[in-house]
Amino acid sequence: MNWLIGDGEHFESASKYRIWGVNSETNDMKYFLRKVKEGDLLWYVKSGSQGLLYGVATYVGRSVRTKSNIELGWVKTEGNWDVEIHYKDLYKIEKYKLLTKIKSPRSARLYNEKCQVNLEEEYKIIKRDIERPFRLMYNDIKDYTSNKEKNKTSREYLRTPLKKNLK
Repeated sequence: MNWLIGDGEHFESASKYRIWGVNSETNDMKYFLRKVKEGDLLWYVKSGSQGLLYGVATYVGRSVRTKSNIELGWVKTEGNWDVEIHYKDLYKIEKYKLLTKIKSPRSARLYNEKCQVNLEEEYKIIKRDIERPFRLMYNDIKDYTSNKEKNKTSREYLRTPLKKNLK
């Protein structure tokens, strides 16, 4: 399933932890927490932007709060965020300029026909665009790694800085 997530103030500061905070007492969040499943896509919508999508990630699970508001950088606005939503594979997609035209302040909603963006199609494009350079880089250097770096696996080689790879 695809979920549209209204956020904006604290997304960037907590994204390094792959955490999004919610108040489990609101009706929107009660519904979201009951229905969301591992593997669902979370599409983050920037507040006050005509519904600009600026991030998409894959839902992993949830937990009670493990970090403070200060640790997560949630200091711009006050809120009772008692549950952490955990995600993986975050793609920052603001450059695609995808406008949903959804203006509601609801925190989370299921994707529906009111959304002006075909999320399933766009996700295929985004994922292909983001993963393609890594596939090309792997193909270009796999021969080099097998000949020059016998003690390293290809994955270890890809983790080394690019300048080292070119020497």
